Amino acid sequence: MKIGVNKNFLFASVFAELLAKLEVRNVCISPGSRSTPLSLAFAENKKIKKTIILDERSSAFFALGMAQQTGAPTAVVTTSGTAVAELYPAIIEAFNSRIPLLILTADRPPELHGVGANQTINQENIYAENIRAYFNAGMPQTTKKNFERLKKIAVKAVNISAGGPVHINFPFKKPLEPWDINARIDNNILTNILELNTLKGKGKALVSKIPKDLIKKIISAQRILIFSGGGNFEDDFYPAIRRLSLKIGAPVIVDAYSPLKFNASKGNYFLFNTASLLNSRKFFQLLNPDLILHFGNAPTTSAVLKAYENFKAKKILINEFGDVKDPSRTYTKLLKYDPAKFCNEISELSEKKNNAWARTIKSVDAKAEKFKDKFLVKTKINFEGKIVYETVNLLPANSNLFVSNSMPVRDLDYFAPAVKKKIRLFVNRGASGIDGIISTAAGIARSSNKKTFLLTGDLAFLHDLNGLQIIKKYGIDLTIIIIDNNGGGIFRLLPVAKKKKHFEELFITPHNLDFQKIALAFEAKYFSPKSIGALRNSIITASKTNGLKVIRIRTDSMLSTNLRKEYFLKLSRYFENETPLTALSHTRR
Repeated sequence: MKIGVNKNFLFASVFAELLAKLEVRNVCISPGSRSTPLSLAFAENKKIKKTIILDERSSAFFALGMAQQTGAPTAVVTTSGTAVAELYPAIIEAFNSRIPLLILTADRPPELHGVGANQTINQENIYAENIRAYFNAGMPQTTKKNFERLKKIAVKAVNISAGGPVHINFPFKKPLEPWDINARIDNNILTNILELNTLKGKGKALVSKIPKDLIKKIISAQRILIFSGGGNFEDDFYPAIRRLSLKIGAPVIVDAYSPLKFNASKGNYFLFNTASLLNSRKFFQLLNPDLILHFGNAPTTSAVLKAYENFKAKKILINEFGDVKDPSRTYTKLLKYDPAKFCNEISELSEKKNNAWARTIKSVDAKAEKFKDKFLVKTKINFEGKIVYETVNLLPANSNLFVSNSMPVRDLDYFAPAVKKKIRLFVNRGASGIDGIISTAAGIARSSNKKTFLLTGDLAFLHDLNGLQIIKKYGIDLTIIIIDNNGGGIFRLLPVAKKKKHFEELFITPHNLDFQKIALAFEAKYFSPKSIGALRNSIITASKTNGLKVIRIRTDSMLSTNLRKEYFLKLSRYFENETPLTALSHTRR
C-alpha cells in the first residue's frame, strides 16, 4: 500500500528513529527554517529528549556538557548558513576531548549554491580539520536504496562518535513542511529499513596485547612514576590504577582535572601537590624517575609540563585512541590500549615492590598538604586560591563540579584540598577556551540528578550569558561561583605584565559590570559574600536550594598573583628544610 509523504520530513523522521534505536537519547535544536524537517522529526519522536536553545553556539556547548555527563552521543540540529559556523567552537572542544557529538546541519540544495541564494554557504565538510567523520546525507529520495544508505550513515556516525564529533549535512529542497505531500511510498519499505541488525560498536581498534619488550622495561624499572591526566575513563580505571600503583611502588601525579582528583578510593601513593612542589629544584631531583606511565591528557600547569620535558626517563603514553598527549614530544612509546586493562595486566605480571622512594615522595606530598592548609588559613576572601579551597571543602558529596579554564583550573591544581568525598569533575580542556562555559555546565546539570556547581572567572561568565537563558527556561539546578577580578588577571603571570604601557587596556580589560543586575535579569538567587564566613554560608544555602544561583566574589588579581608566588617560595623552603637527607641520597647527581 502506497502512502503520500513529504520526502524531506519522511527522510528526517527515519533518521531520527534510527538514532533512537541506536540509543541516542538527547538532541539540542535551534530554531530555523531550512532545518524544519529535522526539527519536526525530532519533535515527533518520543524516545529522544529535546532541548530547544535560541543560540546555536550555546546549543552546541550545552550538548557538549550533556555528552560529557552521560558518555553517550548528543545530537545538535541547526539551520543553514552562519548558524553552522556558530557550532564550531564546541566542535573543536569535542574533537580534542573526544566527546561524542552528532552535528546535524540543514543545507540548501546543490542548485542554490554559488548563485547568491540567501543564507547559503559552502557547508561541505566545513569542520574538516576538527571532525572525526563527515557524511553528506544527499537529497531525500523515497527509494529503498536511498534509505539503506541513510541507515548505514546513522550506524557509522554513532559508532565513530565514540571517538569524537561527527558531522552529517542534510540538503533539503522546498517544500519543507510535512503536510506538503510531494511523493508516494510503499509502507513496507519503511518497516524493513527501521530493522537494525548492525550492532553498535565503540569505534576503536586497540592492539591485542602489551608488547613483551615494554613489559620487560616496566618490570625491570626501579623508579616508576605514573601520570594521571584528565580524560574520559571507564569506572574500572580507578581501582585498576590504584592497584598498579601499590603493586609496583609507583607514585601517581594526580593532575588538576584527573578523574582521580576527588575519587573516594585514594591510593597510598596518590600525589595532589606536585604542581606546587615542582617549583623546587630539590623536589625535581627527588622525584626524577626511570620510567613514566602516562594516562590521559597532558599536564595542566607549566611546572609539571616543564618537569615532564626535563625528566630523562622513558615515557610510555597509554590511551585507547592512540592520541599523542605530550607537548614536550619526549615520549618513548605510544600504546593504543585500554588503560584499566593495561593496569590490571601489569599488576598481574609484576612482583610487589617495597619502595622506599615512593613512600618518601608520598610523605613529602602529605606534608605539603598540611602546609597548604596552614598557609590558606591566613588568607582572606580576596585571594583566588582561597575561594577554590573553600569551595571544594564545602561541596556536598556526590556532586558535580565544572571548573572553567584560565586561572580557576590552575588554582584547582595548586590549592584544592585532598578531600575524600566523591565529586565528579568536569572541564573543557580540549582546546582550553573560555567560551561556552555556562552552557556546558548547564548541559551537565540538565542530564544529571546530582547537584552541579560551576567555578568560573568573570570573563568566562561574560562570554556565555546566553547560557543563563537556557537555565532559566528549563529551571535547571546550577550554582555558579564567579571569581571576579574585573578582567584578565591570568595575564599578570606573563612576561608582558612587566611592561605597564598598554597592559591594562589590552590584557586586563576591566569591564566594571554589575553582576547582580545580570543575575536578576535571569531570575537567579544572588549572593555577594564579603568574608570567608559569608562565602561558606552562601555555598551551603545554594546547596540546599534549587534553580539558578549566582555567587560572586570580588578578588584582587595582583594580590592573588603575589600570594601564589609567596606560596610556591615558602613551600619550596619548607620542603628543603623538612625533607630527610636519606631521601635525597636517592637522587641522581
